[in-house]
Amino acid sequence: MNTIRIPRSLSLLLISVANAILHSCYYDNEQNLYGVPAPCDTLNVSYTAEIKGIINENCKNCHNNTSASGNLNLESDSSRVHNIDSIISRISLPAGNLKVMPTSGPMPSCNIQKIKAWRKQGLSITN
Repeated sequence: MNTIRIPRSLSLLLISVANAILHSCYYDNEQNLYGVPAPCDTLNVSYTAEIKGIINENCKNCHNNTSASGNLNLESDSSRVHNIDSIISRISLPAGNLKVMPTSGPMPSCNIQKIKAWRKQGLSITN
């Protein structure tokens, strides 16, 4: 009967490699890799602290006194209140839709939720 003899050092090396391979496999998932995203606080949305900045950052470059793209000027607070339904309609469109605003692509979901909450809370521009 022929048996193959493996030197002891080679046996230990093979066992170590097999052990490392078996114990190095794990499932990556988004939650483990990046953590849980912070919840979007929409309970007490403030126009001056949040909404105004979101609109200035995402809308005002194209919708202002100089270049009211689409005949929409969002320079003033009253214009933002008056046009809120149009704003929400366009920012809520999915990525890839030709009418989504801003044109660079949808803004973060939390920003959209905050704007919707602001409307639901009465569109106050004094807080």
